[in-house]
Amino acid sequence: MIHAAGVLDDGVLLQQSWERFADVMAPKVKGGWLLHSLTRDRELDFLVFFSSMASLLGSPGQGNYAAGNAYLDGLAALRRAEGLPGLSINWGPWGEVGMAASLMEQDLRRWADRGVRLITRDQGVQILGLLLGQDMDQVGVFQIDWSLYVRQFGRGAPPPLFQTVARERAPRAEARREAQGDAGLRGRLDAAPPNERYEILLTYVRDQVARVLGLDPSRLPSLTQGLTDMGMDSLMIVELRNHLQASLGTSLPSTLVFEHPTIEALSAHLAQDVLELAAPAETKPARPAFHQYQRRRLNRRALAERARGVPAERR
Repeated sequence: MIHAAGVLDDGVLLQQSWERFADVMAPKVKGGWLLHSLTRDRELDFLVFFSSMASLLGSPGQGNYAAGNAYLDGLAALRRAEGLPGLSINWGPWGEVGMAASLMEQDLRRWADRGVRLITRDQGVQILGLLLGQDMDQVGVFQIDWSLYVRQFGRGAPPPLFQTVARERAPRAEARREAQGDAGLRGRLDAAPPNERYEILLTYVRDQVARVLGLDPSRLPSLTQGLTDMGMDSLMIVELRNHLQASLGTSLPSTLVFEHPTIEALSAHLAQDVLELAAPAETKPARPAFHQYQRRRLNRRALAERARGVPAERR
């Protein structure tokens, strides 16, 4: 017997509700428990739960789906402890059938950017047949390029689960990019004259926004329009933050785009507070947002020091 039911309702955790959690978890929790309880007295050859890699590795915007599949993982372990057949398979996305088959091109690109490759139907069926004869309660099955996967966390910032993988794979990926002549964003910024670095960063951020939104390369997004006004949803915001985090090689807060909601404001923040770039030379017209951001930052610092009683001559 195989349990393969499931539905999706993706969204960042702050936008989730109990109703959305209940809808996604019901096929996993209620459906899994019904199969378990109604077959306890039957001599089954196998009971396989089609779980997901989301409950092992996590998946942006799929907290409800990960929770439901984690329940199936635990249920399979419970059955084995009771001497009953039970196997939970944490599948990666299948390419020709299942939920991934109905994904849009943008969603498939999001998987590819994280190094996750699709499992073909023939591969999945063959692996399932092999696993049915194994003595285990849970196994993960997915194709993944770990050097790409760990990049989304930024340099030195992966969760504990991925720290060993990051130590082993990230340096190799970095060496491979250098050998191919790909210096990356940080390398380009370091190599550029100081008065050109902000423009390079601004152009890069704009290109990443266009990529996440799926815009035609000839349609450059506005520098001053709100990102959400352009159609960027919560999952796209997470994706943009992950791209920037990987490119800059540093950890960035999850609220990054919410606090700096335009391309100019975001670029100014990254330039000033993250990379500590110098302001564009006065001989070249500077982006207003950059200097406005600097003034606001200095004003906030002055107010904070005044509140702490710091004398004016020391500010």
